[in-house]
Amino acid sequence: MSDIIARIVNDTPVTVKILADAGIVVRDEAYGATWNGDTTHSPSRNAVYDELVNVYADITNRYTKAEIDVALDVTNKVVKAECMFHAYLSADQENIVDSTATVVALDSEAFDVGSDFDTGNNKFIAPVTGYYEIHAQIKYKNIVANEMYYGMVTKDFGGVGETELLRGRQVAGGVAGGLIITTSGLIYLTAGEEIKLIAYVNAGVDTVDIASSQSKTFLMGRLVATA
Repeated sequence: MSDIIARIVNDTPVTVKILADAGIVVRDEAYGATWNGDTTHSPSRNAVYDELVNVYADITNRYTKAEIDVALDVTNKVVKAECMFHAYLSADQENIVDSTATVVALDSEAFDVGSDFDTGNNKFIAPVTGYYEIHAQIKYKNIVANEMYYGMVTKDFGGVGETELLRGRQVAGGVAGGLIITTSGLIYLTAGEEIKLIAYVNAGVDTVDIASSQSKTFLMGRLVATA
């Protein structure tokens, strides 16, 4: 089924304006007496598909794809329903190497509407170009007092386009134990770009750990608007 037909079938409500302007009517009589006027039988799927092909041809002859997308409100449907995620660390990540940027192993999901988070590689991949609202948190434990701890959201980590987009940092208090670092903001990504949650500690030891669970260490976000 063509992309535009699929949208007409699946989107609710169907775009009445385009159908009306094009003067399109799905013809009840097109498939004979077994359909027309027969209230005890439904038309076959092939019959409906054939008729939609006619609708599609008429629409595409009268409108550009851009005009159809606007009428179907395709962008807003993607924004509202098809890109939201919450990925988290499911088991403690231990012995973080000091003074080294370390990818947080976000290997589980609370939800992933749109399937855009890759738990195997601990990264979110932008499905479309636009603005994304991002929230990130790392809970460190077994920390060293009076040292600096970071949490960062980085684009294309390890690649030529590596860019730090968000950063939270804090010096631990005078008592060793646990510390939560958070950061959030609105970021711009082009389709296909990826972001990861990065941990960084300046503790002078390699024994600091990251605590697990969806409420302690996570990366979450949603598409706010396309560009």
